Amino acid sequence: MKIKLGEIVSQLENIRNLLENKLPVKVAYRLNKLSKKLDSELKSYNETKNAIVLELAKDLPDPTRITEENPVELAEYNKKHKELLEEEVEIDFEKIKVEELGEVVVSPNELVDWIFI
Repeated sequence: MKIKLGEIVSQLENIRNLLENKLPVKVAYRLNKLSKKLDSELKSYNETKNAIVLELAKDLPDPTRITEENPVELAEYNKKHKELLEEEVEIDFEKIKVEELGEVVVSPNELVDWIFI
């Protein structure tokens, strides 16, 4: 399944929260496997994001930061970061039926639409 990096970034915390529940074994296994795949994508995302910051801030006094005091760099960062978040990645996983959660009570935020059916 193709998923935008922005979706992974915004939903990973919800997935981690879901994993803190006592889940049926099969669901826990599949979510844990998915979480590891998403962590790998998140690592690549963070490396790329950091490279963008360093590239754009190389001439600044503190090259690890882009701030509002440097609007050109900030605008360029926002443009590149948005482009990065729109990148689609292929994640192979089996969707989980909500019924498979059994009696586990979860919040609506934890029911990520591209994971559950």
